[in-house]
Amino acid sequence: MEKNTQGLIAVFAILSLLVGFSLGAVLIGEDVETIKEVPVEVEKIVEVPVEIVVEAPSQLELAVAEFMLAVENEEDEAGTRIDILDNMHYNFDEVSVYDIEEDYSIEVTSDGDVTKVEFEVRLKFKDSRDTEKQSYAVEVTYEDDEDTLVDFTKL
Repeated sequence: MEKNTQGLIAVFAILSLLVGFSLGAVLIGEDVETIKEVPVEVEKIVEVPVEIVVEAPSQLELAVAEFMLAVENEEDEAGTRIDILDNMHYNFDEVSVYDIEEDYSIEVTSDGDVTKVEFEVRLKFKDSRDTEKQSYAVEVTYEDDEDTLVDFTKL
């Protein structure tokens, strides 16, 4: 009987192990990974080259600026006296360009060394008391490697 008891215990132990393995396999199961597709927005910063067009100032604009600089400094680059403000009771910060005539001329010498711009400009003089407007015929002469000359006549 002792032989039977040991055999029964061995069989019972083997059956217990088999039942344990099978129950473990059923209860634990496979590891199942669920893949779920989710739409995601991704921002990507992209540098896009942008072409910026900057217009170069015209010869007329440059000449007007040169004239106003000569008025402010009371002389042109060559040292010629520009005395628009001497005969008036205005400071330069009270002077502004009121109008520039559309008719102007630009002369360039054949070798390109000298450029002469002729135009008419109307200046506005305004202070706390009064306002005046005065027109001038202006000639600005640019010469390579020379000072810019500004000449004007009161109209």
